[in-house]
Amino acid sequence: MSAINTNSLPARSLANYDIATRDRGTADLSAPDNVPSFKDMLSEHLKSVNLLQQEAGAATQQFVVGDGPEIHELMIAMQKASVGLELTVALRDKFLEAYRDIMRMQI
Repeated sequence: MSAINTNSLPARSLANYDIATRDRGTADLSAPDNVPSFKDMLSEHLKSVNLLQQEAGAATQQFVVGDGPEIHELMIAMQKASVGLELTVALRDKFLEAYRDIMRMQI
């Protein structure tokens, strides 16, 4: 499995947090306004994977009737859709594993 490209992930720095509250024992850990929420990021990923799947399906149908892309373009579209789906499944598995770990924690 290939490594995940972290260059596109939003970076957080300590400068984004309210350090002034540290002296009182609490810190403002809310995300800055320009960082999308986890829900938004996940939704955007699922939309892009769905779009890749639809594009690969449309390219396949066009290729079958002889009116579509060349074979190499079809294979590239299908591979992009496959990799996107594999990443989504891997993310789902990690989320479920983390959820199970949290549920097994003793209070």
